Amino acid sequence: MQLDQQRERFRAYVARFAGETGLHPMLRLKLDHTERVADNCRAIALGEGWDGNRADLAEVAGIWHDVARFEQYQRFQTFADPRSFDHGERGAELLAQHDLLAGLPQSVITCLVTAVRLHNRLAIPPEVTGRTRDVLAALRDADKIGRASCRERV
Repeated sequence: MQLDQQRERFRAYVARFAGETGLHPMLRLKLDHTERVADNCRAIALGEGWDGNRADLAEVAGIWHDVARFEQYQRFQTFADPRSFDHGERGAELLAQHDLLAGLPQSVITCLVTAVRLHNRLAIPPEVTGRTRDVLAALRDADKIGRASCRERV
């Protein structure tokens, strides 16, 4: 699954948003949140008995799920989708625009793009099935856990 490569690509993408003094504190919070969500995705996957490749897939979904948040904050100084853009939709666009999933099999890319696009929806659409539905469900649960732990710190 090229897990290390995906982590490096994500870090390189995020580095684009760092100023002379590093990431803005709000972007640092989003980076920390992303790392927790990716870890939680893996833990959920392993808890469900998924094999290593599928657990890697869930973790990569966690890595990329909020990729659009960095642009969102830079452009609009908010993480509020209604005041800026749908970060799930924009995240799916960014994955393609910057070829961030290059080298992965097309079926994996499709799964990841769908998970990023839909992770912030109210419900999983019924047409999303199989492995993609499983990864998306794990991501949504991991993201909720990640948000809850973030609120506890504030």
